[in-house]
Amino acid sequence: MTLHYESVDSGKINSTISQALEARRVSAANAIASARNEEELDAAIENVMGGFASSDSSESIKPATSYAFANGRNLRSSPGAFSVFSHGICPGGDCRQGGEKRGNTHLPVHRDKACSRCRFRITGPAFVAGLEMNANILMNEISDSTRKEAQLNVELLELNRTGKPCAVLESRLQQEREYRDEVWADWAAEYNTIKRCLGLAREKKNQDSLPALPADISVHFSEKGQLSLLQDIIGKSKMISAASFDIPSGLEEVRNEMLWDIAIRSGDVAKYLISLTKTERNIALDLPRDFSSTVD
Repeated sequence: MTLHYESVDSGKINSTISQALEARRVSAANAIASARNEEELDAAIENVMGGFASSDSSESIKPATSYAFANGRNLRSSPGAFSVFSHGICPGGDCRQGGEKRGNTHLPVHRDKACSRCRFRITGPAFVAGLEMNANILMNEISDSTRKEAQLNVELLELNRTGKPCAVLESRLQQEREYRDEVWADWAAEYNTIKRCLGLAREKKNQDSLPALPADISVHFSEKGQLSLLQDIIGKSKMISAASFDIPSGLEEVRNEMLWDIAIRSGDVAKYLISLTKTERNIALDLPRDFSSTVD
């Protein structure tokens, strides 16, 4: 009898971990949505998410949920804006009051659904896969903004060369830089949240629902091209229920266009894709992400 060792590729491990994390996210969302009062909400946050939100933003969550509890059987059935995202839960808070406190007033976050720095968001280790996806979405935004600035600089140089007025373009460049600074701050906040979630996960003794020990899962920077980044975002969105609503519109189309450009350069691949039905073609375009999936 001969024993054979079959190694498991890193892409499959990554997928399995993401599926296990998704099961935890759904469990956390259901537990919190079923809360009928503040005590049950605190218990759900503590039990399912390691107390992350209750220790971080309990004073912000309570005003946002008090109306919901007064007008519904539980958080889910209230007429408020309770929403479950891939990266966390909004208990019905107002984006216009979700930012930092100045005097007696909370400022708005810099844009709608800037959840990374919103004091109302409930999140924790159960949402790590969605937090990672959101961080990569923000990084893609930063990359897009950098490309836009480069194009604006080309146009500005041309205006300077021809002696035409530059005030409008210079103003637009400043706005783009200020916008990118805000998105960088969102990304940094999300990165720190992921690190804290992994730290909390390591402290929890019961990790049976994970297919790997928390100590084996880490977060780090790696430099990748735009295609790899888009593949990672889209790949994660397929594994997390309703995550397609969290990714910016047009992202998949940009990815598909890049893949088509590659396929056209090797004619046989392009012919094969053209021969498929639309459904089969979409599945085929998703497959390359398996080659770039990594796990630490």
